Amino acid sequence: MILQAKGLTKNYGDHTAVKDINLEFKKGSFNAILGPNGAGKSTTISMLIGLKRATNGQIIYAPNTRIGVVFQASVLDEKLTVKENLAIRAKQYKGITYNRVDELIHQLGLTAFQKQLYGTLSGGQKRRVDIARALLSKPDILFLDEPTIGLDVSVKDNIRRAITQINQEEETTILLTTHDLSDIE
Repeated sequence: MILQAKGLTKNYGDHTAVKDINLEFKKGSFNAILGPNGAGKSTTISMLIGLKRATNGQIIYAPNTRIGVVFQASVLDEKLTVKENLAIRAKQYKGITYNRVDELIHQLGLTAFQKQLYGTLSGGQKRRVDIARALLSKPDILFLDEPTIGLDVSVKDNIRRAITQINQEEETTILLTTHDLSDIE
């Protein structure tokens, strides 16, 4: 197992957002947490990546596991180009070369707008750049929180194909949250 959660619970005062869940993820697997808005999907991801502390339970990663995260809201700079955003983020990791930025730009189909300001991109283009940012460190697990929310059908299909390709070609474990069953079909 690359990741396990045992008895994971998150309480906010008297409200229980996540109650006693057990999860196991194998290396290279494709996984989804499916549920309606407010079901605790984002809270679960936040606990798994360490942004929120579980009230109870245990989270166990395989040794030396690298993670990448695509949040619901972007963390990139609107006033920088796509390539500038990725290049700056790449410098935050040890051993990531500039070639990795070019590789991801090509792999995720960002070439046509790599010199465009991030803030001027469409929702689908931004989402692909967000995925590229999360992949800079060559993560073993890629967490995606509602990766296709608010996107039209054709853009959703492109995002789904990119995620599937990453899963299959790089054997990256994928864990996404969604309320849309078509995201995981």
